[in-house]
Amino acid sequence: MSRSISSPNEYLDKPCERCGSKKRISRRWKETVQTFNGTATIDCSQIICTNKVCQAEFDKNLLEETEKRRALKVKMDENKAARKANSLLQANKARRSKSRI
Repeated sequence: MSRSISSPNEYLDKPCERCGSKKRISRRWKETVQTFNGTATIDCSQIICTNKVCQAEFDKNLLEETEKRRALKVKMDENKAARKANSLLQANKARRSKSRI
């Protein structure tokens, strides 16, 4: 099975979805990822809008969504810990109330 990996130029040719301005590459870097067969090197690019107002609004929305996800994760972890403590408490109650005839 072959996989097609897109180049950053495909994204640069499309206009910004929010304002219609052109996009540009802000920075490039390489990442090394562990695979089952060893490692793979991936070339990454960060593509941003050339309209500074649009990009600032996008960054603000992204930060808000990231904070919202972080808060949800903390709440989920707290609920998981409470459920685990409650289930252990219920299991101990059931053990104590079980008759041993």
